[in-house]
Amino acid sequence: IFISAFLFRYFKISIRAKDFSPSNHPLIFIALFSIQLRNPYMGFADFRAAFTSDTPLDWSVEPTQGSLKQREDTTFVLKFKPQGMGIVQGYLVIETEDFKKTWQVIGST
Repeated sequence: IFISAFLFRYFKISIRAKDFSPSNHPLIFIALFSIQLRNPYMGFADFRAAFTSDTPLDWSVEPTQGSLKQREDTTFVLKFKPQGMGIVQGYLVIETEDFKKTWQVIGST
């Protein structure tokens, strides 16, 4: 897994599915990556997590909604299940009433 952070605009996550063990079928690969996030402000904040509409369905995230707490990490699990060969990229957005964070995700087979 290669991870690099861009300080101003967004974070970039790159995952290569072939770096992970295949599932039961030899041609199906699933890569998982987790992000931990806290509410930077006091108390808690309701959030929504989703990929932008132009992100291929190869990507999914859980949970898609809930509450971010100030003193406890919330773990977001990104799943990359490629539907074909090549490079697949998109954007994950986690948003509350007070802030919005965006990650660029890039997966390859």
